[in-house]
Amino acid sequence: MTFVKYSKNFILPSIVLAIGIFLILAWTYGAVPYLKAGHDFTYYEAYAGKLSSIKSLEDELPAPTPIYVNYVQRVISEDQNKLKIFSTFVSTSAVTNEVIWESNSTNLVDKNTGKYIDPPNTYFRFPPDTKKQNYLAYIYASGEPQPFVFEEDAFVNNLHTYKFSCHLVADLSDSYPEFSPNQVFSDYSCNAWIEPATGDEVYYEEKWTDYVIQNGTKIPVSIGNTNTLKSTSDILVERTNEKINLFYIYEKIIPLFLALLTASMFGTIVLYQKQKQKISELRLREEKAAKLQTIGLLASRLAHDIRNPLSVIKATVEIMSINKNTDAESNAIARINGAISRISYQIDNVLDFVRSKPLVLEDADITTIVNRAIKSMTIPEQVSVKHDLSPIKIRCDPKQLEVVFVNLIRNAVEALDGTGEISISAIEKGNFVHISVEDSGKGVPADIMDKIFEPLFTTKQTGTGLGLISCKNIVEMHGGKITVSSNPSIFTVVLPKNSH
Repeated sequence: MTFVKYSKNFILPSIVLAIGIFLILAWTYGAVPYLKAGHDFTYYEAYAGKLSSIKSLEDELPAPTPIYVNYVQRVISEDQNKLKIFSTFVSTSAVTNEVIWESNSTNLVDKNTGKYIDPPNTYFRFPPDTKKQNYLAYIYASGEPQPFVFEEDAFVNNLHTYKFSCHLVADLSDSYPEFSPNQVFSDYSCNAWIEPATGDEVYYEEKWTDYVIQNGTKIPVSIGNTNTLKSTSDILVERTNEKINLFYIYEKIIPLFLALLTASMFGTIVLYQKQKQKISELRLREEKAAKLQTIGLLASRLAHDIRNPLSVIKATVEIMSINKNTDAESNAIARINGAISRISYQIDNVLDFVRSKPLVLEDADITTIVNRAIKSMTIPEQVSVKHDLSPIKIRCDPKQLEVVFVNLIRNAVEALDGTGEISISAIEKGNFVHISVEDSGKGVPADIMDKIFEPLFTTKQTGTGLGLISCKNIVEMHGGKITVSSNPSIFTVVLPKNSH
């Protein structure tokens, strides 16, 4: 019943805990990856560098001139998680403002992964939680995806980044029609600084040599280099730091808030139900105590009313036993005396439970108290009581403790059904004495172990159910405790050597 009650009380807290854990897991493994993957695919970046190029193979490469480059990327349509992204790359002479190079591209990209729809497993940009590994990535509007190789940890404006490098040789003949039918190749290399948590690029540098091969000789047609402007890099770093802070809220603050909210709700409900249970148990105890008080008063009056005529019967039987009687009469007198003893024992149990006697403390030997209890009882011939107790002095009320051991030994005798062995032992453990009463009977059934010290609980047809609770009360008045174990049945009384 206790387990069932506990289980019922734990249903609501368990539901709250399960919902809280579900929300945390759903947020951590569902919402956070989705929110982190929702890149801002629309942005603008500016670069500066130098370029030297020719328009005819008969020309010589001039001195490099300053150029600036604008890269613009924007989403032009979205179909569920499929983004259509338009990118434009314009290189302009810083001297003449003449457009030197322009490249446009349109790509289909998966919003969640940042990868191309086609070709698959190729990144349009670095993903959040970038690892120290190589990536086949595509950042700018160039002809082919670029294999990026992890190089080292690095810092840009105190922001921790991963440095990646790329190098490829590509055919750019379509971009140089003026050199047709010659093929134009580009020897391209770059370095990219990527913040790993967001996958954002905060700095980029590149250099290239575009050339034609004639008679086994490379003839350069364009040599240049660019890098991210410092002002652009500062803006990118600032934007990335804002995203890092946002990711920190996603990954740490919100799960922590959900965990604290779940824990507080769980704790509040558990405390409320425990308090409710305590109040309920207290009310039941009060009701039980009131009933016991009423029963006790009634039982006390009945005990007194029964004791007087019982004394008359006992005296009459004693007079009858003095006379010469036949065997049948002697047996009848013995049965009457047995019945009188049982009734007297039950009356004493009732009165011991009802009366709350104050302790009369004195120094006493536990062996003497146990011996007195044994001698005051009638032990069946087929039951042996063994005890080898060393003298142990304790401060106690010997008369009330004698009542305790009489009850325990009588219970042991009754558990043996007329034959068996009872062992009594006492040992000192620090400032306490442990006295055990063990019998060789069947033991205490497991389903009543937690009930045997309750008032009025008994498994015997002739019992009152007050013997063990009286024992418990007396032992606790001494500042001790009484416990029971089964197989074999052992009642252990723990008493302090110095009771106050």
